[in-house]
Amino acid sequence: MQVLPFTIRHGSTLTAALYQCDVPYFSVVLRKVFGVAGAAFVDNRVPNMRIAWPSGDWGSLPLEGGIYAAYKRELEAAGDKRNELYEKIMNQFEAVRSPIRTAEKFDMPEIIDPRDTRPILCEWIQLMYDYVLPQRLERIKVQGPRILYRP
Repeated sequence: MQVLPFTIRHGSTLTAALYQCDVPYFSVVLRKVFGVAGAAFVDNRVPNMRIAWPSGDWGSLPLEGGIYAAYKRELEAAGDKRNELYEKIMNQFEAVRSPIRTAEKFDMPEIIDPRDTRPILCEWIQLMYDYVLPQRLERIKVQGPRILYRP
């Protein structure tokens, strides 16, 4: 996969926009979320909400690419046994890999049963209408609209 030179710049602009966003948002990690791009969509500041399904897989790097990066010398030195060494390392990481452990390290508040997504989302929306919306409307009356600079 080729990364174009402007990809990081546009991604950073998107991340800045999301973190300056004044509208609360609800994130559900369904599958894979990695690196800066993943962090952009899992903002856990109040009143934003994020949850994950048990199928979620997140972290700094995908495990597969991370092994090639972290164990590059060992894999190159292994020669013909490269695939065996890769599998051994992968199995070691898989043995301790857990959505619960990862959720704790990456400050994911809850891993839920996927069937509970709609009720949790509906409850969160009701909370936003009952508590956050009146506060935001009052702030706009007093302070005016919030205009942010974004490079």
